[in-house]
Amino acid sequence: MPLSPGNKLGPYEILAPLGAGGMGEVHRALDTRLNREVAIKVSQERFSDRFEREARAVAALNHPNICHLYDVGPNYLVMELVEGESPKGPLSLEKALDYARQIADALEAAHEKGIVHRDLKPANIKITPEGKVKVLDFGLAKRIQSDGTSYNSENSPTLTNTATQAGAILGTAAYMSPEQARGKNVDKRADIWAFGVVLYELLVGERPFHGDDLTEILASVVKESPDLSRVPLKVRRLLGACLEKDPQRRLRDIGDAWRLLEEVPATAVRSPIAKLLPWAIAGLVAIALGVDVLHRPAAPRRVTLQLPLPQNGTLYWNAPPAVSPDGRSVAFGAVVEGKSGIWVRELDSAGARPLPETEEATTLAWSPDSRSIAFMAPNRTLKRVDLASGRARTICDLPNGFGGASWGANDTIVFTDPKGTWRVRASGGIPSVVAALDPVTEVWHTNPWFLPDGRHFLIAITGKKAEDSAIYACDIESKDQARNRRRILASGLASFTYAQGHLLYLRGGTLMAQPFDPGQLETTGDPVSVAGQLDNMQGWTRWGVSQNGVLAYTSGAIGLEQLTWFDRSGKMLAAFGPAGIINTLAISPDGSRVAFDMMDESVGSDIWLHDLRRGSDSRFTSGYYWRPVWSPDGSNVAYSSRGFAQSNAYQKSLGGSQDQKVAAGWVWDWSSDGRYMIGEILNPKTRRDLWVTPLFGDRKAFAYLQTEFDEREGKFSPDVHWVAYASDDTGRFEVYVQSFPSPSERFQVSSGGGDFPVWSRDGKELFFVSADSKMMAAEVKTAGRRFQAGVPKALFGTRLAELSDVHNGIPYDVSRDGRFLLVTPQWTPGRPMTVVIDWNAGLKK
Repeated sequence: MPLSPGNKLGPYEILAPLGAGGMGEVHRALDTRLNREVAIKVSQERFSDRFEREARAVAALNHPNICHLYDVGPNYLVMELVEGESPKGPLSLEKALDYARQIADALEAAHEKGIVHRDLKPANIKITPEGKVKVLDFGLAKRIQSDGTSYNSENSPTLTNTATQAGAILGTAAYMSPEQARGKNVDKRADIWAFGVVLYELLVGERPFHGDDLTEILASVVKESPDLSRVPLKVRRLLGACLEKDPQRRLRDIGDAWRLLEEVPATAVRSPIAKLLPWAIAGLVAIALGVDVLHRPAAPRRVTLQLPLPQNGTLYWNAPPAVSPDGRSVAFGAVVEGKSGIWVRELDSAGARPLPETEEATTLAWSPDSRSIAFMAPNRTLKRVDLASGRARTICDLPNGFGGASWGANDTIVFTDPKGTWRVRASGGIPSVVAALDPVTEVWHTNPWFLPDGRHFLIAITGKKAEDSAIYACDIESKDQARNRRRILASGLASFTYAQGHLLYLRGGTLMAQPFDPGQLETTGDPVSVAGQLDNMQGWTRWGVSQNGVLAYTSGAIGLEQLTWFDRSGKMLAAFGPAGIINTLAISPDGSRVAFDMMDESVGSDIWLHDLRRGSDSRFTSGYYWRPVWSPDGSNVAYSSRGFAQSNAYQKSLGGSQDQKVAAGWVWDWSSDGRYMIGEILNPKTRRDLWVTPLFGDRKAFAYLQTEFDEREGKFSPDVHWVAYASDDTGRFEVYVQSFPSPSERFQVSSGGGDFPVWSRDGKELFFVSADSKMMAAEVKTAGRRFQAGVPKALFGTRLAELSDVHNGIPYDVSRDGRFLLVTPQWTPGRPMTVVIDWNAGLKK
């Protein structure tokens, strides 16, 4: 009985007919459980046990160029719905080789699983609107024995509703191998023959074997040789190896064909190396490298290049390298003449170019077509910039901040903020929540990364307990993310990407690649090292990778910082303590100790104490805590739990083992009279606000400063009559002082940008860091509850401004004797980026 729209097969609702195939009818349908559209192939007869066994084998195939088999019913197959057209020749050599490479990748993945297609032809190949090849009907394949021979006689390329037998020829004759046409057993070499026929047809526009009827076509396949004079010279060797009639002399592995494709003309787009030749000729790559590229061996080979930064420029750490999906360009943030923005370097050009309207852009995400870049703008909006026009436009507001984004193939952007994970159309709109952060068990979500299907994505979730921190796979359409997400790596890895069947992540500054199946959402092998000494600033991703083998990264000791003494002129006096990822520090009132927080690779952190007299370090907390603040008598340290949705301030005595909750939010300071704590609470409507908690009476907290802008880094003056803080109400952060406890009077101290205010111990100076990273000092008078500030003076240059957005604390303090203790980044500005072509050459896929 024919199916009609509205009919159901199990959980699948028929939507519309798509046509007919070798098995029977094909329908578009809706999987009502997952709310996704699928294709269903329906047979009029019930499947045999043999057919179901084959289908289970095929379901194990998960590859971006293979149409996925989702489910098997009594008489139907449920498959991925692939939109697109079958390829038709003649095509340009470049386009034909691009499609052929993807077809070869699909066959290689199947052959490695012991599966032969047996019916490869253009009708079983679809080209999606994005140019991706999908090979269909692997549901017709058969398993091979471990020795490569067939284990049964069912060698026909197309199954029918009745059982097949040895010698039956039911497939499309023009694409059959000679042994298949003769009805003999076949193995993967039959697919290699069909691959050659398809490639020939893509190039010439005609099949290599002709005939007016089935008999003539089969005779041509068995007896005649293809006319290879009609194909470009440099593919004749490849096609000759594929279309060898004797299977013993034919190309044995499709992977070898793939390598031959890499060798063909320099006009082929498969190898990103070819695109680099103009650049090499321009002198940016050594002459030897140019020769090596021109005479490249058949096997893929890694090639490493150094990408100079713009003249007088340094990398902007909030916008690390991002490689375009097509592998042609690298986008990165750079600071040139004091201004930061996005720069793009096409790998076949002689230099990088800045993109207008991207000042202070952070966290870059390429569009799937490599034509646009999404980024976070300084006014807390998500924007996109078109590379051709340079025009930037707003996608949505980001009132809570930003923790990374990924742009999927369905033109949806998924991003994270302190409240969880969100989605928004790339064309603009109101974001909708994908997964709310669980304030009880989670600290934050970061670094979303779409997988090739455009539906599933990976995300790093930092838990309040170390064992809860992991990389998870999520379905963007799922209504219950907490239940349906899948744990991929059970270690707290905030830095990761996915490319070409591998998860890439940092381990101790080394970039590792671990085989990963994006269809099954599971790792499939052990990690191997790809590159060493990568930057790792606070655990965020510092490299970019494309889906065709281009990797870009910066190297060194990014993320490793050390506590360093400087005098008032900026002379370095001494460095001490462990080198690590340090966010905030505070000198004890008596000057004998330093409290600081130090992060690990999982973006967890603890409070540490350094004894300046003994030179020893000790861990003070165990968990996820930061921002230490000393009590006025130095007997206690207050600190904050490291989270956004639900953070609290705690205090613990130096000799104690239990901490005590004292306030909500993040603590910034403890007043010198011991009566108040000032901290920060994040509000979706009013953003970062300063709240004060009295440590007496009913201890009821009150909002001290709550506006539509950010107010942060609140610091009490020594006489507790004033509060210094930073606000961005002018469009950039400046340092202000306001009266306390009533914020009735306000005075601006900085001009041209300022951050990180710190009072001198005697209250006669207010220090801050200027926008150009100079340590500034302003003389202040606070007598008689009147405030007066002098013109700020530059004391010495620092690199603290580089930390203003990646650090969520004040990375310096000033001792009673006037020395400055700074968090000193251990990296060298101006280093070039490293670009690796075919980074995964030799890795197991």
